[in-house]
Amino acid sequence: MRSDGKKKAGNCWFIVVFFVFCCYAGYGLLFDGEQQLSGVVDSGEAVACSVESMMDGSYQSHLNTYFEENFFGRKLLIRLRSQLLYSLCRVSPNENVVIGKERYLYEPMYIMFELQAYAPSSEEYFAELGENLTRLRALLEENGKELYVFISPSKAHYIRDKIPFRYELLSREGTFSRENHEELKKTLLQNGICFFDSNEYIDANAKRYFSPLFYASGIHWSHVWGESAAAEFLNLINEQSKWDLGEITVKEISSSEPIPPDTDLYDSLNLFSRPEEEWYGTQAELVREGEDKPNVFMRGSSFMGQSLSMLVNQGVFGRNVYFENYYYNTDEDSQYRYVSSNEAYDEVNMDRLMGQSDILVIEVNDAGIYKTGMGLIEYLLANPEYMDDVYEDVILEEGESA
Repeated sequence: MRSDGKKKAGNCWFIVVFFVFCCYAGYGLLFDGEQQLSGVVDSGEAVACSVESMMDGSYQSHLNTYFEENFFGRKLLIRLRSQLLYSLCRVSPNENVVIGKERYLYEPMYIMFELQAYAPSSEEYFAELGENLTRLRALLEENGKELYVFISPSKAHYIRDKIPFRYELLSREGTFSRENHEELKKTLLQNGICFFDSNEYIDANAKRYFSPLFYASGIHWSHVWGESAAAEFLNLINEQSKWDLGEITVKEISSSEPIPPDTDLYDSLNLFSRPEEEWYGTQAELVREGEDKPNVFMRGSSFMGQSLSMLVNQGVFGRNVYFENYYYNTDEDSQYRYVSSNEAYDEVNMDRLMGQSDILVIEVNDAGIYKTGMGLIEYLLANPEYMDDVYEDVILEEGESA
């Protein structure tokens, strides 16, 4: 009798537990709260309910995908899985993030370029780049404009000792007779292009700040180093330019919290725990306003966000165009406008935005040297009329093509 009672009790508990799990999608919202996930939602295009979509199954498939990505409690389950993989297995729950030694995080691309597992660009590439930059500078100068190149650093280069050993096995360093960073500098020097090498600035000021150059939890350089490099870049422009743009000082300050994007890679892992590092911020000040306010067009990667954007925010320039990856904004409003790809310049009124600009700044990250300018150099050379000051003063709305 006791055995039968225990068996019945066990069956009851099994049914209760099974029922609790089955109903999780209904009460899971209690555990999700307002927490947000990073990079795990992609519902695709909505499918309208119709006889046709129901007959071919596309509507049912859409509903199934929508439920899988939006059921209550999903966020909690994802964070639980991510935390277990990260804490117990030392495995990254995000395939686009590499966990290095002492839990330093990287994006694979930066490691592969640093170790030359990705071959450096060819000699022909740099020869063509030098020729194109020379032509672009000449066209700009004909229209009273100036060209500058700003090189930003790579985490994999400066935090080399934390790269996982399994990636070191892929290294092909010494196999090639060239290296992208040095080849780019050589190309710029040989063609008389004025440039600022952040690596040189960092190496010359290695002990200047308490702030790390790169945080363990992010891929971008810290605001302290990025903004300091930008302030030094401003000094270079003052030396080389016909305009006087003033002077900025950058002061390092402690911060109780990370300043975006200090923890961008860590955030993408969707963990419960928070990264524990010493955080630093900045106080940038325009200590001397310049006599001139030329208009500027900046084109580059997300590394501009901790560096060159500070010059815009401090009011160094007049009108400005800030074009980062596949989105841009101007001084006309604070709205970011998106394009379909990094090189979709036909979707932008380049005639007006480039025509009104007096200075063109091209930022290139060490890991992005293989596509310096993100197609802008070639696009402007194919449309030289965009560099004069004759243009239609039309402001595009978001989603509208030029």
